[in-house]
Amino acid sequence: MPRNIVDLFALEIYFDVMPITVAPDQRAEILKSASADIRALFDRKSVDEDFAVKLYSIGINTVELFATFAKDEEELHKLAKAHFEIDSEDILQRVKLSRITVAWQTAKTRAAKQTEQDGDCDVRRVPKDLAHSTAIAMRTTFENNFWELQEKQVPARSYLERKLDEIEKDDLRAEPLEEVVSAEEDDPDALRTEWRPDGQLRAVRIGTKVSLPKTPEQLRARLALLGTTLMFAAVQQKHKTYLKGLSPQVFVDYVDYLLGDHVLGLAAKGSGQVSFGGPSWQLVISYEHAIRKKMSELVKKKGLTIKEALKNAYEDPVTKERNFTTPLCLETVGSKRPAPPEWAAQEAYTGKFGGKNTSKGSEKGAGKGKYAKGEGKGNKRKKDPKRVAPQGCHEKTPDGKNVCYFFNRPEGCTRATCPFAHVCGKCFAPNTSMMNCSRCGTGKRG
Repeated sequence: MPRNIVDLFALEIYFDVMPITVAPDQRAEILKSASADIRALFDRKSVDEDFAVKLYSIGINTVELFATFAKDEEELHKLAKAHFEIDSEDILQRVKLSRITVAWQTAKTRAAKQTEQDGDCDVRRVPKDLAHSTAIAMRTTFENNFWELQEKQVPARSYLERKLDEIEKDDLRAEPLEEVVSAEEDDPDALRTEWRPDGQLRAVRIGTKVSLPKTPEQLRARLALLGTTLMFAAVQQKHKTYLKGLSPQVFVDYVDYLLGDHVLGLAAKGSGQVSFGGPSWQLVISYEHAIRKKMSELVKKKGLTIKEALKNAYEDPVTKERNFTTPLCLETVGSKRPAPPEWAAQEAYTGKFGGKNTSKGSEKGAGKGKYAKGEGKGNKRKKDPKRVAPQGCHEKTPDGKNVCYFFNRPEGCTRATCPFAHVCGKCFAPNTSMMNCSRCGTGKRG
């Protein structure tokens, strides 16, 4: 089988007829090698699939290449008969040939206009316009390989054009998440005017921006959209090796890392495994951007695929130390002391066991109250047995309110105004302590 069109014409010198043949087990792989634009063109013009497969097999797999496949219709018909076994003398074969001819004429017109537009975009240094049919073909390919997409899961045209421009120039960048925009969020009326090289004034779309993610689910959706955009680009830019191997799972693993115990879930724990410190959301967003910067660097300098580079970037200890671990330590030191466990909040209110502690002398001991007064350096404190919850008493009610421990002791709560819930510590019966609750059968016990 000839490797390219040059071989095809060279062999024609020796053979009057040389039909192209394709093994059945190679058809699926050959179809995948074709660009999204030529597949969309052939689908729209109902071009015979056997002709398409044979054409792709000799390397004619883009609209631009198909447009230059023949210099005129006469030569196109000759090639179709000699190498694709499509004879115009048969009425059904003539229909096939007509569809091929229409597709070829469309390809020539489109290629000429696209070349002019691409040159104009290069002069103005703006992303090239993406044909509607190409965008549809990208989406169709993704949905055939994975699942159907909603509009909020499809990249905006302006964002996809910018990403394709980066990839075409091999200048992959880590854009801020404000620029990762879906088709649902895109504003088609966001325009600006500029002068063309020929002196004409024209309107140009400008990219829409959105707010940064504020919740884990918003971050998950934004990164999934970024991954979908790269997979759309892989459909068109098949020759870019660093786009190979991309799948939704690559970005699912990445998001799981960010939202798991290694980043967002990283927290200090006190007694009873109660979390009371961890990274701020702003730090997580900043670290995420640093990871993608490292990924882009590895793609451009080390020649890794995006799949490999992304995993290497979020597993890189230096990237994490500089952009997460060290800032987290500084963030913790510079911020207020984390909230103490629940028992300390209850101890802070005036009452029988010590009064509110407003002490400033943490080293030499200060503060008022029976169990709050310090004893020399280090502020060693007497242990108050009533700081902890009574045996069997829950810490919080089902709706998240703190249970009053004093209310659930024999002496009861003596505060004039208590911020904690006066409920049974076991069954949460209102206005009934554990000492007197008949619902859960505790009765009166000291």
